[in-house]
Amino acid sequence: MTDPKPKHTPGPWEVYETPFGFDVSRAERHDLICEPYGPDKKANARLISAAPELYEALKELMDVQGKSVIGAPVKPWSNAMDKALRAVKKVEGDNG
Repeated sequence: MTDPKPKHTPGPWEVYETPFGFDVSRAERHDLICEPYGPDKKANARLISAAPELYEALKELMDVQGKSVIGAPVKPWSNAMDKALRAVKKVEGDNG
């Protein structure tokens, strides 16, 4: 699989509460990514903030699947699934 450089703002992205709601910003530099609106803005902010991790987890799962053969080691799958699980937990608001 080719590994083109993504054209989005690099992650990680984090959710920050503001007086007006929530911002999604680049974690280390606080570059604003978006300001979700509406009744589900906190859940939407969590989903958006997980986008870079979701993208990386899916890329890794696709790469591991492409190399998978019967009898292949389980470790690559385990690492990819761990990344995917962390990204899903971030979307669901589980920071533990």
